[in-house]
Amino acid sequence: MTDGPGLANSLAWVCLDVRYQLRSHAGPRDTWRPQHSSYELFDTAGSRVNESDDELVEPSRSIPNYPRRTGSPNRFCGTLRTSTMGPDIREDRTTDSPIDDIAYLARSEHRTPALVALTDRPRTRSELCEEAGVSSSTMRRTLNEFEARRWIRKDGHQYVATPPGEAIASVMEDAIDRVETERELRDVWHWLPDVVGELPTETWSELTVTVADPELPYRPVNRFESLLERTTTLRFVRPEVALMDPCLDLLSERVDSGVDVTLIDRPNCHLYFLTTYPERSSELMQRTNFTVLQHDELPPYGTGLLDDRVVISCYEQDSGMAQAVIDTDVPAVRSWAQSVYERYRSDARPIEPRQLVD
Repeated sequence: MTDGPGLANSLAWVCLDVRYQLRSHAGPRDTWRPQHSSYELFDTAGSRVNESDDELVEPSRSIPNYPRRTGSPNRFCGTLRTSTMGPDIREDRTTDSPIDDIAYLARSEHRTPALVALTDRPRTRSELCEEAGVSSSTMRRTLNEFEARRWIRKDGHQYVATPPGEAIASVMEDAIDRVETERELRDVWHWLPDVVGELPTETWSELTVTVADPELPYRPVNRFESLLERTTTLRFVRPEVALMDPCLDLLSERVDSGVDVTLIDRPNCHLYFLTTYPERSSELMQRTNFTVLQHDELPPYGTGLLDDRVVISCYEQDSGMAQAVIDTDVPAVRSWAQSVYERYRSDARPIEPRQLVD
């Protein structure tokens, strides 16, 4: 290899085709051994060194026989990233921070599920390939990376998660659940009561969020219907979602079967229900297990208690359509919902007889 301006260009682009690589990360970091590898130089910001820079640069870790121009300033203080065919080399040796491990798992959708699967029971590589839907070579590289990080160990033809691997899998699984919940909540956050924002983030994964979709506008109503099918009691402040089709038919059936129902809503909402469904309203109002109360000042969201489950319904202000339903059995939310119901129940009043006559 000769010295000269062209050398720096080749170093900055795909620098050297040398036959050295780092040992497994269990060994010394600055030790190299023969193995086919290619190298690229990156600056401290993670950007590839400009190929037009004609000054010779030097990586932060030494390479045997690395030529250096006499008198040339050493401007490079970044890192050397390797791309290797070796079976036990990590994909990115840029740093040793926890972010690297998180980034590695996040860069491909199959990695975290594969690690989680190994915490459930030992599996072979072929089993993991089938479950993850990836090729054998892809899963082999993934398992090699897991082994290099001591997240798994091999037991015959199977792989088993280690305690550190189980801890990482649990953290990543929880993080994914929380982000999935946040993605559902972000578009309806402004409709929600403050109690949801005050919940510890670790409880977010225990919230079931059902949001209306332009193609499926009744998703929240259908979710509430599925909860109504299983409940033995229903107490609801602002129960518009329970009075929408197809929930209304089911509500009548549940009342007929003996479910105890108490609905607290604004006078105009009750008036709409009474005038739109006069016969059904009359039948329900005669049942001793069906109570309708009215209150003039209610929150913009609904709060329902269905046995041990809490439902929070979010309504669009102009149309009154249910935009989202959130249900959970988190004790803190149930305690809050119980206090909300009792507060409005104490001030609510029955429908006046003249309303029924009119």
